[in-house]
Amino acid sequence: ATATHRGQIIFKDALAQQLCEQGAPTESPLRPNLVELHAKHAVLRDDFDSNIQGDLDPNIWSECSNCEVGEQCGVLMHGRAVTFCEHFGERELTTVPLNTSTASVLQFALGSGTCRFSYSDPSITVSYCLSANANTSDDWITLEKIRAPTNSSTVIHLVPLPHSCRSEAVRIRWSQETPHGPEGYESCWGLDNVLLVNSAHRVPLIEDNLDPLDTANWLFFPGATIKHACQSEGNALYFHGGEGAAHSLASTRDIDLHREEGRSYWEEDFETPPLNWDIEGAMYGTKCGEIESGAALVFEKESRRRVCTPYLDTTSYGNLRFHFTMGGGDCDPGESHDNDVVLFGRSEGRRERVVLDTLPYSSYRTPAVVSATLPSELQTPVTQFCLEQQSHGGANRHVWAVDFMQLLPVLPGTHTHVAQFSINLGCGSYQLANSVSLEFSTNLGRSWSLLHTECLPELCAGPHLPHSTIYSSDNYSGWTRISIPLPNAALTETTRFRWKQSGTGTGNMWAIDNG
Repeated sequence: ATATHRGQIIFKDALAQQLCEQGAPTESPLRPNLVELHAKHAVLRDDFDSNIQGDLDPNIWSECSNCEVGEQCGVLMHGRAVTFCEHFGERELTTVPLNTSTASVLQFALGSGTCRFSYSDPSITVSYCLSANANTSDDWITLEKIRAPTNSSTVIHLVPLPHSCRSEAVRIRWSQETPHGPEGYESCWGLDNVLLVNSAHRVPLIEDNLDPLDTANWLFFPGATIKHACQSEGNALYFHGGEGAAHSLASTRDIDLHREEGRSYWEEDFETPPLNWDIEGAMYGTKCGEIESGAALVFEKESRRRVCTPYLDTTSYGNLRFHFTMGGGDCDPGESHDNDVVLFGRSEGRRERVVLDTLPYSSYRTPAVVSATLPSELQTPVTQFCLEQQSHGGANRHVWAVDFMQLLPVLPGTHTHVAQFSINLGCGSYQLANSVSLEFSTNLGRSWSLLHTECLPELCAGPHLPHSTIYSSDNYSGWTRISIPLPNAALTETTRFRWKQSGTGTGNMWAIDNG
């Protein structure tokens, strides 16, 4: 029952009477169990909320030194986290041996939450071990070193797994080096929402009416419960907001949405040296392996390494994509973020560059497609795109390569892919500044873009687009069915979507259903 008085909600969705058929299924749990081990879509997943005892799940974690599961540091992402607060002694967390042969990226949230942070505590090391029972420190190989939190925000880290770490019995460990002074560690930190995606099984479609929720479709949904809410038909993914709602979002798994474009637009395959390009520090060849097909542009020389397209008329385009690798094949891999490659665009008459992406040195050991959405300031009659390496160690060091660059329109010629879902903001009550964005990522969650940004005549130079995927309580205060074509930029082999509450309204209610 829901009661309102002169527009004010007195109570809503309160259970007034429950009639159950004999032997009818009971309601699904409010928070489904997200723990996974060697499942089709995740090699490992733990939100530290699914174990009813409230301890670490022994099926996933083999050992933990000086750690506690709970809300000692408040909420990092949702509910409980595993926290390290002891001033003295080892701080480490180790998984059971995992079959990582089809894993690609390790994702986890790390932060100090409401606990004290520090500017001087030693860094946190993520490492792996190829033997199932490593006793010596020499057996552990560092994947990444992360600075201990220096503020209260929670950061989601993505650590690519190198080929040497993909095997049948690999353990992964988080550990903090011992502190220097006699006072021990100054700060606490915690881990939440640990995920090791299985890249072997990608589905071409996700459908979920949430009755019951299929946990294989979703990675995490901090801030949400699964319940009959806001007068939904059956269950909805319901975000109740309120005080202390740190994060409010739902992220799908990766979906394979790639399609072959029927006709070609602007493209360059680098089989022969292209005309009117500005290229420094590169050769043509297959040194980094076959990236898309045939030869690629390989940046291996001593000098500055940069490539820029000619100036192009991009007013009718919305997506720049190309194949990229650093350290693929026989090429020397990058060693630090100093070796990252920056993708930027600039239009004639404007001096400042518009950075579209920074390609991390360790994320493209296996060649992959980079798909960038063009913002309206780069949809002009005279625009060029460039890739530039920040720094490198000289000839044949930190080598990267580019192949098959193309520009595509905002939307494909035929609308083969559509996102459909129902959304409700405020559940019947108007809430100021309540808005939710639908975003997508094509790089395993490293960066996110709005699915659509509206482009209206006279305000925007690009092609007319009436859609925006920012949904605000002004227009969507009841259940609304949304059906929106997917742009070319989102049509890749690894695309995930997320609904995220934006702006100042994280304490507000909202719900989605029937995706």
